[in-house]
Order: sequence, then C-alpha cells, then structure tokens
Amino acid sequence: MSWVGRRTETAESSSSGRNVNPNRWISVFEEIRGRRYKLVNPEPDSISDEEKVSVSEPKEALIVKKVDLDIRKNTSDHHTDEFDITDILQFDTREMLVVRRGQKFDMKIDFNRNYNPKKDDLRLVFKFGKKPLPTLQTHQEFKLSEEDLPNKWGAYITKKGSKSINVSVMTPSTCHVGKWTLHIDVVKEENDETTAYRYVHKDPIYILFNPWCKDDQVYMADSRLLEEYILNESGKIYVGTSNCVLGEPWHFGQFDGNILDCILMLLDDSNLQDRARNDPVLVSRKLSALINSNDENGVLVGKWGKEYPGGTHPLDWICSVKILEQYYQTRRSVRYGQCWVFSGVLTTACRAIGIPARSVTNFQSAHDADGSVTIDIYETLKSKRDHFLTKDSIWNFHVWNDIWMARPDLPEGYNGWQAIDATPQETSDGIYCMGPMPIKAIKEGNVTIPYDGKFVFAEVNGDKLTYLVQSYGNILMKIEHDCVGKAMSTKRPLSSERDDVTSQYKYADGSKEGRNAVKRAKQATGDDSLYEEKPKDIIFELSDYETRPKVGVDIEVELKITNTCSEDRTVSATFVLHSIDYTSAMHKTIDEKEIINMNFASKEVKVFTIKSKCKDYLPCLIDYYKVGIKAIGIVQETKQVIHQVEDFRMSKPTLNITAPATVTVGQTFEVEVDFVNPLGKTLTECELEVAGLGLQNMGTYKQGDVLEGQMFKFTFKMTAGKPGHREIIASFKCKQISNMKGDRGIQVDQRL
Repeated sequence: MSWVGRRTETAESSSSGRNVNPNRWISVFEEIRGRRYKLVNPEPDSISDEEKVSVSEPKEALIVKKVDLDIRKNTSDHHTDEFDITDILQFDTREMLVVRRGQKFDMKIDFNRNYNPKKDDLRLVFKFGKKPLPTLQTHQEFKLSEEDLPNKWGAYITKKGSKSINVSVMTPSTCHVGKWTLHIDVVKEENDETTAYRYVHKDPIYILFNPWCKDDQVYMADSRLLEEYILNESGKIYVGTSNCVLGEPWHFGQFDGNILDCILMLLDDSNLQDRARNDPVLVSRKLSALINSNDENGVLVGKWGKEYPGGTHPLDWICSVKILEQYYQTRRSVRYGQCWVFSGVLTTACRAIGIPARSVTNFQSAHDADGSVTIDIYETLKSKRDHFLTKDSIWNFHVWNDIWMARPDLPEGYNGWQAIDATPQETSDGIYCMGPMPIKAIKEGNVTIPYDGKFVFAEVNGDKLTYLVQSYGNILMKIEHDCVGKAMSTKRPLSSERDDVTSQYKYADGSKEGRNAVKRAKQATGDDSLYEEKPKDIIFELSDYETRPKVGVDIEVELKITNTCSEDRTVSATFVLHSIDYTSAMHKTIDEKEIINMNFASKEVKVFTIKSKCKDYLPCLIDYYKVGIKAIGIVQETKQVIHQVEDFRMSKPTLNITAPATVTVGQTFEVEVDFVNPLGKTLTECELEVAGLGLQNMGTYKQGDVLEGQMFKFTFKMTAGKPGHREIIASFKCKQISNMKGDRGIQVDQRL
C-alpha cells in the first residue's frame, strides 16, 4: 500500500510537525489491488504530514456518522457474551465486539442522508496483523451486495431505514484469528476521479475460532460438549498417584478481564507469521511454546525444587487469571509453574480463542529424554539412582492438554483430540513445545505423525528398563512393559466426576494390540528389539496403599521377601522409606533398613517393617506430600537382582466451604471456610486465597496462627457478578503444611 499527496499549511498542520486534526477531513490517495482512490479521512496515524491535504467536508457525499455493532445480540449469537470486555458493567468501560469466524454478525450504519445504492458505492474494509495484505487474506475489501455469500467475506443489507441501513457481515471459516480493524468507505466517481470517504471504527473487532461452525477446523459436532470444553470456566486438574487420584479445583477464567487481550498479545508479539493465524494446528503449537518462558519470554517460569525465591510456589496457584493478568500488566514472565499450572493456563488460552481444550493427567508418566521410546533407569544397591547415565524418569503424574480439531495436514483418520504440552521438558524443532499430536496415532504407535510422536508415546506406553550399576558392568535387572500410562484422567463433561481416558491413548496393558503398538513405535527409532524378563526365584512385595493415610498419623510400611524355589537362597537388600516430588525424584530419606547376607530357606517368607511418626516424616515431605517405598536386592547364588518401588500420597485436610446454594447477580453474601488442624503443632504464617467465577471481591486474606487440633474458621463476603453455575475455590497455606484446597458450587440467577 502506498500513499501519495502533498502537504498544505493549515492551523492544524503547521511547520511544527504536528499531525492534522483527526476530526477534520483529510484527503490522500490509496492504492489497493491496482486501483487508485483519493481517500478522505484516512487513519491519522497511518500517513505522514507530507502526505496529508486538508479539505472541507463534502456537501453531497454520503458520510458515515455512526456504526452500532449490536454487541449484546451478536455476542449472544456467537457464544461470546461471557467475555467481560463485551459488557461495560463487568470489568471496565470497554464494550467490544467479540465474534466467531464462519458466522454472520450484524451492524447498523447511520449516515448524514438516505443511502442510495444506485449512487452510493459502499465498501467495507477489514484489516488484520502487522502488515495487512490482500495476498495474505489479511486485508479484505468488499462492496455491499444483495445476497449472502456463505463462507466468504461479504456483507448484505437486511433492512433500510431513514438515513440508516442494517447490514449482516459474513466471515469465512478460515478467517485469521485476532483483532481486526473496521473501515467503511463511500466511493464516488466524478470527473474521472475516484474518491473514498472513509469512516474508521474506533474499536477493533475480535474474531475467534468457531467450534460451532461445521466448516471450521475446530468444529465439534456434539455442541453439548462445548459447554465444557469452551464455555466452562471451572474445572478440575487431577493429581496424586495412579491408585489414589485426587481432583483439585482450578479456575480457568477464559472470559475474565484482560485474558483474551493477553492471549492475542502473546500471539501478536511472537514470531508466528500473520498468515498462520487462521490455522489451529500452528496457533496451538505456538501457544504451547508461549505459555512457558524458555524461548520467547513466555508466560510462566518453570521450577522444580523446594525453594521458590521471588515468586509463587506452584502449589499455591488456584487459577489462570492471576497469572495471565500479571503477565499482561508487566510483560514479564511469572514465577513459578509446574505441569498442572502450565496445563491450566494453556486450557485457558485455547478456550479463550475458541479451540476446545481439556487438561489431561497421565499417572506414571514417562519422560524419555533420548527418543528411544524406552525408559532406562540406573540404580545402585544403596538405592541411589545414577543420574549421570540417563535423564530418563517416570513422574508420579504429568499434566498436559488435549485440543479438538481436524488435521487436514495429515493422512485421513487423525481428526479429533490432539495432545499438546506447555511444560518445558524437551525441545521440538529447537523450541520448548510439544504437539499437536493425534491421540489416535499415539494409541497405534504411529509415532512419525507430526508432532513429537515418539515423546508422547513413551510417556504413556514405553517399556521401563531398570539396570543395576556394577563396577564390572550394568545388569538389566527388571523389565516392565505396563508400568507407565495409568489412570489417565480429565474432568467428565457437564459433571464434577473424573473421566478415565486411558483407552483413548493406549490399548489395554498386556494386550496383543498394545505390544504391536510398542513394536511399531520401536521400529520408528531404528531399534525393533522387545525385551522379555526371565523368571525370578526371590520375590519382593511392598505395601500398596489403596487409601491415603492422613497427615498426622504414623506411617507403617512392609517389605515381604519370598523364596519361591526349592533351594536355599542368600539375599542382601536395602529397604527405604523416602519422600519424593511429583516427578518421582527422591527428596529425603525418612528411614532405611539394610538386609545383609540373610538366608532364606526353600519357600520361606520374611516380613520387614519400617515405622515413622508424623514429627519424623513431616519435615521431609515436599510438593504433594508423596512418599516412596523402594527395595533393591541381589541373590548371592544366582546374581539375580530384585527391584521394587511403590508410592502413595498423604492426605491433607480438605477445606469445607459454606455458602448459599443460590444467589442473584449483584447480591452480596457470606462465605465460610473451615478445617481442623491435623498436626501436633501450631500452624503459622497462615493465608487464605479465594477465587470465583464471575464473582467479585476475590482476594487473599492473612490469618492468625491455628493451634494444634483447633478448628480454623473464617467468614468473608463476596458479590455475584455473572449469572449461571459458578464455583468458589479456596486455598489455605501456612509454613508447616502446603496448600489445602476446597471448592463449592453456587447458582447465580439473573436479577429480576
């Protein structure tokens, strides 16, 4: 686009270099698609002073005086009326139009006189991106017509009034997602000169992906599911262990405050090209990189450890909104996140821009660092893991995301849920991102399908090989085919219950189809060898906690050793009780027993016990209060090596939240939170944080000490902001015990 003109000295445009008053009519030339217009009243900031010519308002020209975007009706039709920025009463003074692509929206245009379609050539101009161009489909210019052109840019008149017209605007299902500017040009041809009188709308129009549109790549046929995967601002993220799954509440808040602006700002400031902003595959892949801070100054800094200086402990977050608002205001990465936080924020980002999304937790989740599709673990007889030989590991759980879309870039059959991950684990194409990867391809072991198939397959279906490190060489002591990818969990749509989605990712453990998938994945690495374990004479069995012991009670764990053969055996072993973080890394040893050259007669069984009191184990606990049991041993006669591990999570108190079952918009009501201190000591440095969906007066409340055995009780007030089913989420933290959480549903009715 080029601008041609000359400068004229006026009171508004003087040699001082000031811009022409934008309220005055301005005339320049614009060249679009090879046509040259003299443009009156262009965008003041888009041209230089040398290119401006001041003119008076033409007497006979049709002039746009006002445009009403009918925000209330359009946002309701487009399922975007929950965005705070569409309602002047919700967040700030903005009232913006947010619509979804592939679906018409309406506007009313007021003129200075009656519109005559035979004499007045009206054109709508929409622009998007850093450098809008017709060739990139980011500059769209079209006349009003008398017909609706589906799935194309266009506009047609639906009603003519006195000095006004009602217009329906259609965008294609491949429209670029982001903020578009709206201009309206009235084009007149006179004396062989074409002049366009331009109206510039002051606010951008937000255009999002549209999962309700059958032609959109993110279309979801069962629209009821969109109540969950697009519109639900509350949810659960699952943590714990595979035999003790716990759903913790999370506030996604995709419609709150500046959240949509923050997500679009992330994309605008990234190196993702404008022409890619219509493709949910490329947009979601970029978002998985932008939610972590590793490459492009993204949203969250990841940190794994015990100390979190200068930031928030990952366990203390209960919502995405606080994180994204802080990032939006400061433009600096927020400290700190771990997988469930990365996933929660990514769910928010995808739902905000219209991509159906869910947070998914994989228990016993493998981290394959070398692309071998096997998890190689090296241990010593002292039960210490040798981290110098491998970076592979198996986390107690890992949380990522599934997003819903068609994959026209892939062979047929890979539409539907795609796995993406914002946690910075390994690089993909040199960037810390992962996916999207079709979960159907993961299940079949087709790991060469883009993107990052080998890594995701290993997470849910890799074989675990455990080696004993010896001075004369490493001994393969244990092969486990079905130890990873357990109890894969997400929130069930339109329910508070857990949905087990393991079968969507993998065939049943031990099945022929499952082993074929592993073989197919191994072949893609160039190594198709499959491992089989030899029978063992000595068997180790560890305590398996089906229920979680409560914090405050004593722990007792057992190791049972059985000699299954008809001959005597001599066993040396180490039996350890220790704390672990959620990545399964050992944190501190709580207690340990050594068994040295102990004789086991034929068929003999011996049981060994470790007991630990609360005062001994509590200082060792970290993160989600997980405890590991490990036994490793060697048989003197056969050199058989035995290795067995189990883990469980200590149960923290759940916050009880009392509130009215039903309130109305604008009503102020009381909320009470309580729990009983389970520890044999006083809780100090106490703090209660509260978040809610569409509820005002959210915040953090400092608390006094809570004595041993005392009931904590705190009452505060909240005000209902939006109608619908909402959730109140609370988190309590103190120096002695990490965050305790609770949630309570509440129905907010519209004011009569």
